[in-house]
Amino acid sequence: MPYSTGVPLKFLTNYKPSRSIVYFCLMRWPIRIFDFYLNGSIHVALAVVSLVLITIMILNISIAEDLVFFVFFATISSYNFLKFGPRLFRFRKAGTSGRNAIAILSLFTAVLACFYANALPKVVWPLLAFILVLLVLYMLPVFPRDKSLRSLGIMKVILVAVCWTSITLLLPVVYVQKTLDWDIGILSIQRFLLI
Repeated sequence: MPYSTGVPLKFLTNYKPSRSIVYFCLMRWPIRIFDFYLNGSIHVALAVVSLVLITIMILNISIAEDLVFFVFFATISSYNFLKFGPRLFRFRKAGTSGRNAIAILSLFTAVLACFYANALPKVVWPLLAFILVLLVLYMLPVFPRDKSLRSLGIMKVILVAVCWTSITLLLPVVYVQKTLDWDIGILSIQRFLLI
């Protein structure tokens, strides 16, 4: 019988509103956790760390965990700052936005990144300074009419690929003070094209 006659459809006969409310309330937490995971850029940090670990395996080098933790925490804090910018730290009333939690996460990971950066050898600091300059150029307007490199399509892609390649390949290589040879050059081109 059609629904318009007032007779419910067969698959709705066991429908109880109380069950759906409980189900809906229980499903809010996994959705909120997943939204925090996505908006907090934790998936990006895991991808960057995975590429660092792939570099370590390919080149058969050994590094301290300090570099991996630094890359993880620095990626979260810098990517959130690039994504949200200064508006990230405009706190709202509690409960009105998940941005407060992301701002706290970003500050916490920035402090941890500074802690682990302090443990890194001084030989990697010029490369980190270069990457920081690229990040600043990516975000700040460098052209007339308030255009940043982020607003230029191809420049954005190239800049992101250079930053990711520098962090995921060149940083571990410089960390172990391995010479930049032909193999590293080929890996750099491959990583750049992958990104």
